[in-house]
Amino acid sequence: ELVDRFVIPHKDSKNFKVLIKAIARKACDPITSTETKEIEQTVGLVRLEKQKAEQAAKSKAAPKKSLNVGKTGLSAGLDDYMYDDAGDGDDDFM
Repeated sequence: ELVDRFVIPHKDSKNFKVLIKAIARKACDPITSTETKEIEQTVGLVRLEKQKAEQAAKSKAAPKKSLNVGKTGLSAGLDDYMYDDAGDGDDDFM
């Protein structure tokens, strides 16, 4: 409730991340390293959840790529033998 009332209204501020970092640092000063590690793990889980949500939104927005099998009648370069010069002297350098 305190976060919703006092911190979240400033989320659009350019110093919002600095505020959150300062709050986290001051809040972790009086606790042990084990308790700080638990907080770190919780923040890491929040980050993973956000990444999954962003990836899901990205995969829904981007169309799936498929092979181009719709074109027919193309030779795929298999008819290059028709254009071979059979030695008209292109190997002369000078």
